[in-house]
Amino acid sequence: MGEWVCTQVPCGARCGAVGDPHYTTFDGLRYNFMGHCTYTLLKTENITIDAENVACSGAITEAMNLSPYHGEGKPSCTKAVYIQHFGANINLKQGGFILVNGKEVTALPAKVGDIKIRAASSLFIM
Repeated sequence: MGEWVCTQVPCGARCGAVGDPHYTTFDGLRYNFMGHCTYTLLKTENITIDAENVACSGAITEAMNLSPYHGEGKPSCTKAVYIQHFGANINLKQGGFILVNGKEVTALPAKVGDIKIRAASSLFIM
């Protein structure tokens, strides 16, 4: 596992959760994790990001030509990503469905405080 080194210099960092589910951590390491639960991906005093994973067919992995799942039981897919940031609640759900504080958002890009929500492609919301 990598190690994050804090400095006083502001710098960008990126992590990701894609498909059924494949994770990339802030230090660039990749993990495939097939649990069927809600998992905390990021938590600070100002922001929390959780992913809700449920059992699925694995069709996303197949469509993206990623390694198919060969483990026991069903693979998992991310049903929703929940972001809490300075009192705002952002829900990114399967099918591109987006809720901000309980209201549907259909026009992208959208900005919620410091967070910008945009369509990265026809399949992915960032």
